[in-house]
Amino acid sequence: MAPPDEGTISFWLRATRPDMFTCPNPVLFDPVSDGGVRLSMLKDATRRLHVRLEGLGKVYQLSGEIPPVDRHGLFVCVRWTPVKIDLFLGQTLAQQVAIPAN
Repeated sequence: MAPPDEGTISFWLRATRPDMFTCPNPVLFDPVSDGGVRLSMLKDATRRLHVRLEGLGKVYQLSGEIPPVDRHGLFVCVRWTPVKIDLFLGQTLAQQVAIPAN
């Protein structure tokens, strides 16, 4: 199934232990998929979340600093249009990537 030209995937990454988002250890999260788009996430030792996006014709790598999290965990939102991909972590736009014209 081909993904739509525009779309959004949003979800909460829940902490399985209190220091999960602040500890120096890497954490690999379960992938999230919807409508032909797949997101794989890794928290690194510097408190950055790396998101690998597959399904829009090529693989895109996005990342951003993890903001303070509350009891719900970390809210993650990836939004795409024909010209750009936005990564939101919490309420902050963490990264925007241009999609080159074909």
